[in-house]
Amino acid sequence: MTEEEKYALETGMEMLKELAPQIYQDGLHPAVKQIGGLCEDAMKTFRFIAFPLMLGRVGFHRFDNWCRRMSNEVDEKNMQEAQPNILLPTLAGLAINPDETLLGEMFFNILKSSIDKTKQKFLSPAFPKILEQLSKDEAVMLVLLKKQNYTLEIWESRTTKEYEEKLIDIKSKPFFGSDKPYKQTIKHNELETKKLDFQDQFIFYCDHLASLNIIECAETNRDASKLESDGILMRYAQLRLTRFGQNFTNVCITSKCKEYI
Repeated sequence: MTEEEKYALETGMEMLKELAPQIYQDGLHPAVKQIGGLCEDAMKTFRFIAFPLMLGRVGFHRFDNWCRRMSNEVDEKNMQEAQPNILLPTLAGLAINPDETLLGEMFFNILKSSIDKTKQKFLSPAFPKILEQLSKDEAVMLVLLKKQNYTLEIWESRTTKEYEEKLIDIKSKPFFGSDKPYKQTIKHNELETKKLDFQDQFIFYCDHLASLNIIECAETNRDASKLESDGILMRYAQLRLTRFGQNFTNVCITSKCKEYI
């Protein structure tokens, strides 16, 4: 057995002792005395348990920080037990997103709201599951959209390439009155795409956020005179949060989130 494996096993046992002392005393403690007798296959299997438990020690330190923050930011008289179907996926999201990051802060805001009885009615079990699907750029877009709506100038053209990306509109219907695919190019965008790591993926992000019912792109003006011989059409649209998206961002996004964009 290597030194690394011994350390992992001993650390894992210590963690188990802390988490379940009676179980350790009754069942696991005798096994520690026979650690040298573990066969190679058993040792390999245990490593899948021991190493996550080692990481768990870091998690306990972070958990203590979350609790301290919540005690400072939630009025004690409003504290109430969280619903497990919100609490558990939120803690899982926090575990894989570092503190002092945008997504980490958004997960923390769900956690904080989950124990605040004045905020619980605005929560949905879908919130942590939606948040775990978002990229950093999509989270940045939501921070910006919470502040205001943005106007887009979009040029469209027919295409037979089914893989072309498109921006979903509020009615989810092609603007050419056909079920054929069409290509869209954004000529002017009020949203600060320079804050995105991958600016060229903006339409892809919009497509994804719209599929989650977080944003919508509503047509605000269409000038048929702009239809050219090559099939190009210019229109204007407003990128905005849906009603569900407003509830989602009100819970997940606070003024502190702006520090991370």
